[in-house]
Amino acid sequence: MNKNKFADPVFPVYIMIGLRIFVFILGVFFDISPTLVGGMWVLVFVFFSCWGFYCMKSNRHNNKPMKKRLFETLVSDIMADPFFSDYKFKKSDNMLYRCDGGSRICIKLPHWRDYGECRIRVLYGRRFEILTRWFEKFSCLTLRDQRSNDNVIHSNTYYGLDDDIYFDYNFSDYDKKVRKFIPMLKENLTNFLKKYSTLEDFYNVDVLPVITNDKELPDGGAEWIFIYLTLGFLVDKDNYPTLKKKILERVEWMHGRNEPNVAHYYDRMDEIISYMEENVRL
Repeated sequence: MNKNKFADPVFPVYIMIGLRIFVFILGVFFDISPTLVGGMWVLVFVFFSCWGFYCMKSNRHNNKPMKKRLFETLVSDIMADPFFSDYKFKKSDNMLYRCDGGSRICIKLPHWRDYGECRIRVLYGRRFEILTRWFEKFSCLTLRDQRSNDNVIHSNTYYGLDDDIYFDYNFSDYDKKVRKFIPMLKENLTNFLKKYSTLEDFYNVDVLPVITNDKELPDGGAEWIFIYLTLGFLVDKDNYPTLKKKILERVEWMHGRNEPNVAHYYDRMDEIISYMEENVRL
């Protein structure tokens, strides 16, 4: 918090009220002309208005570094842990990441101000390049957005935790919370990577249950269509025709509901899938 009372925007108001009373007393008891009293009041008002404006501006500038320091300090403390020694931080995406062969492993930390606290949402993701790189020429997204997206992503709720973590911008609870926050990241990311270690793992967890009717396909979006098809085509050729049939049926159902994401690709669906089948290989 700003401990300098002279930079408190309320402080000049108290001083101005006191001087206004003082000027009034001068005018009443010392027979000063109303014009002079009015002039003194105008000068007092202008001076302290400028002071108040300066204080508010100063406080705004003082708060910005504090916001910046909190998240930067948190990232620095995370990166200092040996567990994250191979990770880099991409500031534009608020993402810690490392490359592992043909894939990217990441923790994303989108954050925003919420009633004086920094609210952080933790997301664990993995992107297998072979599943999406071929699709770049067809996607309606920008190249940057495509490459920042993950094939699979989990939030803290998947691990039975609150979706968001809160830190006080004044660091009042920082040491206590960061001692819990970093071990939580390590444990959840470790469990996430065990579950999605390979393409086969990804397929067995998220796609095979669709074929066995133990899981429903998504009912929105579009990119998953091509990720799932590519995954099935590469990992399980025998069941690929069944998967393809189920996915195309879902595409028709979504298109009938005017799903906007599907509309971008609907007329080229056969062309896109044929390109994948002819060009993508392990």
